[in-house]
Amino acid sequence: GHGVSKDAPRALEYCRKAAIQGYANAQFNMGVLYEKGHCVPQDKAYAVEWYVKAANQGHANAQCNVGLMYEKGHGVSKDYVRALEWYRKAAEQKYAPAQCNMGVMYEYGCGVSKDNVRAVEWYSKAASQGDCNAQYNMGIMYENGDGVPQDEVRAVELYWKAAQQGDADALYNLGFMYENGIGVSKNATCAAECYSRAAEQR
Repeated sequence: GHGVSKDAPRALEYCRKAAIQGYANAQFNMGVLYEKGHCVPQDKAYAVEWYVKAANQGHANAQCNVGLMYEKGHGVSKDYVRALEWYRKAAEQKYAPAQCNMGVMYEYGCGVSKDNVRAVEWYSKAASQGDCNAQYNMGIMYENGDGVPQDEVRAVELYWKAAQQGDADALYNLGFMYENGIGVSKNATCAAECYSRAAEQR
């Protein structure tokens, strides 16, 4: 709106003051600003410092972001074990993106022994909260029978849920299932529609 750019420095100053006073949401927001370089020079190491302050107060989103920074090696040395620790803290607070990330860590054996059964357990927790990444990942597990008995009908259901949220990969996989009649009746029209929507999302 009008005056947003003019008010940005003032908003930043209020946020910084609140963060220094120990407000977890403000600390988290400072982390986001420095990670993305919004209103401040981008500084991922400083972003991690702010995220950790909020995370240590139990801020689930901040805990998840600290995990992501360790997983990607942004602002800190890449460390899958530390990433997993932070994801777990957030996941235990039922924060769906962290639960999904726990699934990824178990599926690919990052910071922990590879375990598809545990991966599915974590994906399931996140998927039940509507996390489209978890729904998509779980769909793949059911399609391939990894960590669960193979169930192509269930895979289609999960792809469908993720696709309804606009997930391009889920739309593509759903198109493939319709095109080839896997877990669903073969339907060229539905397949074409899914592929088209997937292309629009990419």
